Amino acid sequence: MYKTIFKYFQMILILSLFLVGGVYADQNSKVLATGDSFVVKTDDINLLRTRMKSFFQTTEKEYCRTMIKIKLFSMEAKEKKIDMEPDIAAELNQMVEHKLFGIYLDRLAEEYTLLPGTVYSYYLSHTDDFKDKDGNPMNLDDDLRKKIRAQIMKTKKSEIANKEMEKLMKKYNVNIVNSICSEKE
Repeated sequence: MYKTIFKYFQMILILSLFLVGGVYADQNSKVLATGDSFVVKTDDINLLRTRMKSFFQTTEKEYCRTMIKIKLFSMEAKEKKIDMEPDIAAELNQMVEHKLFGIYLDRLAEEYTLLPGTVYSYYLSHTDDFKDKDGNPMNLDDDLRKKIRAQIMKTKKSEIANKEMEKLMKKYNVNIVNSICSEKE
């Protein structure tokens, strides 16, 4: 089971690095390694570190070696047309779609405007959640407001996604042809 999870993690990592790698390009990024068809820069390492920080922390050398490994294995897999095998191609496509779904939903959530007073109301109705180490109520400063907004947005994302889905279903003329996909039972 862990091998399967690790395999999927590696695929997601590789895919996400290629999908968003160019987005984080920095003119000041230093070249760390080169190959016949690739370059590893400090931007690549920074992106890798960001993507892997919840799993583990390691040295710059190991991040660099891991990035080189990812580039080499990915190139070799493409050369061997592994990415063209029907089951792999379908899985990669689904991974791209899942990643884009998450990015798009995050952007919609960033644009979402909360009604005035929503953060304050949440703060007042969850006073036990916002106490300092001595048990006193925390001040509702900008940092705490940001944290509360993020918490509210976690619960709002489902609502935002459903509203956007309704709009997009009309835009793209979605036709439910099997009752299993219908909201009505």
